[in-house]
Amino acid sequence: MFEKLDHDRLRANCSLDILNFTTTEEVLPLEGLMGQDRAVQSLAFGLRIKDEGYNIYIMGLTGTGRNSYTMSIVKELAEKQLTPDDWCYVYDFEHPDQPLAISFRRGEGTVFKETMGALIETLKTELPQAFDSDEFKTLRHKVIQGFQQQSINLMARIEQVAKDNQLLFKPTGKGYVTIPLVNSQPATEAVVAGLDASAMQKITERVNKFNYDAEDIFEEIRAHETEAQERMVKLEHNTALSVLGPLIKTLQSRFGDNNTALAYFEALQSDILKHIKNFWTEEEVSPSPLAALQQGSKEPWDTKYKVNLFVDNKDTKGAPVVREPNAVYYNLMGMIEMQHNMGVLTTDFTKIKAGAIHRANGGFLILEAEDLFSNALSWKGLKRALKHRISRIENVPAASTVITGLKPAGIPLNLKVLIIGSYEIYRLLFQLEEDFKKLFKVKVDFETEMNRKEEYVYKMAAFISKHCQDKGLRHFTRDAVCEVVEYSSRLAENQQKLSTRFNDIVELLSEANVWADIAGVTVIDSAHVEKALEQKRYRSDKYEQKIHELIEEGTYLISTDGHEVGQINGLAVYNLGDYSFGRPSRITVNTFAGKSGVINIEKEAQMSGRLHNKGVHILSGYLGKMFAQKFPLTLTATLCFEQSYDGIDGDSASSTELYALLSSLADIPLDQGIAVTGSVNQKGEIQPIGGVNEKIEGFFRVAKRKGLSGKQGVLIPHTNVKNLMLDNEVVAAVAEGKFHVWSASTIEQGIELLTGVPAGTPDAAGHYPPGTVFHEVATKLHTYYADSLKDQNK
Repeated sequence: MFEKLDHDRLRANCSLDILNFTTTEEVLPLEGLMGQDRAVQSLAFGLRIKDEGYNIYIMGLTGTGRNSYTMSIVKELAEKQLTPDDWCYVYDFEHPDQPLAISFRRGEGTVFKETMGALIETLKTELPQAFDSDEFKTLRHKVIQGFQQQSINLMARIEQVAKDNQLLFKPTGKGYVTIPLVNSQPATEAVVAGLDASAMQKITERVNKFNYDAEDIFEEIRAHETEAQERMVKLEHNTALSVLGPLIKTLQSRFGDNNTALAYFEALQSDILKHIKNFWTEEEVSPSPLAALQQGSKEPWDTKYKVNLFVDNKDTKGAPVVREPNAVYYNLMGMIEMQHNMGVLTTDFTKIKAGAIHRANGGFLILEAEDLFSNALSWKGLKRALKHRISRIENVPAASTVITGLKPAGIPLNLKVLIIGSYEIYRLLFQLEEDFKKLFKVKVDFETEMNRKEEYVYKMAAFISKHCQDKGLRHFTRDAVCEVVEYSSRLAENQQKLSTRFNDIVELLSEANVWADIAGVTVIDSAHVEKALEQKRYRSDKYEQKIHELIEEGTYLISTDGHEVGQINGLAVYNLGDYSFGRPSRITVNTFAGKSGVINIEKEAQMSGRLHNKGVHILSGYLGKMFAQKFPLTLTATLCFEQSYDGIDGDSASSTELYALLSSLADIPLDQGIAVTGSVNQKGEIQPIGGVNEKIEGFFRVAKRKGLSGKQGVLIPHTNVKNLMLDNEVVAAVAEGKFHVWSASTIEQGIELLTGVPAGTPDAAGHYPPGTVFHEVATKLHTYYADSLKDQNK
């Protein structure tokens, strides 16, 4: 038997007895997160386990606290952990295209960079001074003078050898020449040209003898020249070292426990000594425009002595927590920047930029799944880094048209990655991405609802207290808290549940505070909460009101009284994003002789979804079970959602369609004042549907506009009674007998309510008693079958 519901079953009111306070100002603010025990424990486990691959995927609906709670608990844990090292990139003097990575204790990266900068600036000042000092000049002059004196003595010996061979050894602008002497006089070209062959032979012999006799002296000159150069280099080296040495030792003492830095200091000292002249000679500036362009495209000679402070943790307290809202490849994995210099793209190790993965190294990285997985390169880069536990900076072809020649040293990774996303993304990744299973072994699933126990009702008051305290809102009275609790159950669509969509609840608290402010009161009571809900709906229900106007004026054909055969009011929910509402739709069925079965007109017009198609097919299954056990089901029925110009999907109207089909077959009219919702299975059992509150309220508002007669109402599945959290206006109308809500568990119960005629129970022979709906249906179907046999015999 169908059941008529009393008004007190249409909404679970909150009891004031469990709220032992006047306002939430007296309630201790909530600590932690309520109703998410599974998620809280899972997240705590995932954050504490250090084994490889135990990164975390956090899923749940937006507004359940997954973002705010995750951020707060991660920060709380991070504050108790050690701060990781700083990282710097420096020039590799042996391999210039492979910058070195050096780690330093927190804050020492900045010290290292500043110390290196000060070192180079000091050298630029003190080295020129050292080379310009009187001591250096004296020593340099001594080396030069000694070489010059030796050169003079050796040149005198060469001149004597030349003289002994009747030759003149003479300096010119291009070096030295040997001139033969004829009659003790230097021979001119004309004299040489006039000599006979015998005289020329003698001159050649003298020149050869001179070259042979002077060879040792020339070797001695070259040896003295080399010695002088070596002494000059050594002098410059020692002079530079007198300035550089103490500075390097200071660095070695300051960073003595860093072996990588110590090795770098040795290489640094060697390179500075090798290129010492850069510090005390100025580069010539060419007046040529082309030369100036070429010179401008070169990087400054001292760039290689700079320090790239890649990751700076000096201001980080505890482990870093980095949330990257835009996880494109370079934001996540870092990059090597390029620079336009005189029309040329250039780069160097100082332009290596850290990504979120480097800033979070040693701590926690939080990413949004949709942002991450919409960038294929980002996911590939992240999983490669997590698998190998090292991050390498590189510009990839797909993300940049510029490929650099730099290959910076990789940086070891030790971090926990948390991805916040949807159920759908998690399911797809787990099924299709093999590496995801290995890298994200912890799943944190945030609930959408919690039990409406006294404990959680009081925690809701504590949550309101905390929010009012944090945001400076007025506090809520007990009545107002009850309204919020009931709104939470409405969001959960369950009288025994509370919603964990705290974002929606927070919006209600803020809006109620505004209406209390307008009223000029110091606390928020139930009237302000109701006003907030009313105005929230008013701001969004324009489309709903337009539909009601069209129904009222007769443009949309909806009857709320009278009786019709094969016609019924179905109910659907329209979702506009921030607002959803129910609206009635006229469903009609025509039945006649034929063998086409139940024809879904929406499907024929390609306006029906898969679930709706399934629901319509179930109708044939039910008819076959109930009426075609002794003869084949022979009929044609057309089923249509009238004035439907959008697609239809879902099976929540399948019971409604079946009632209209039975009415048409039995020629028994249905009450047009009763709208129906509920899906049905082949056994005739009414199954629960979603949006039951919106559907009832939608039909109530239409009936109210057309005039409440005290006979209208909605028939719902019995299994949906627990989901009722109806608007106070609807509850009041039911209490006054102006509107009704019925529930049914079977088609038999529903058809009796809609027709006022018993459904009928078959006897042992399978026959339904006369005067019942099913008797009339069976009779009509047998007639169709008998007529089909006559047609066959013809």
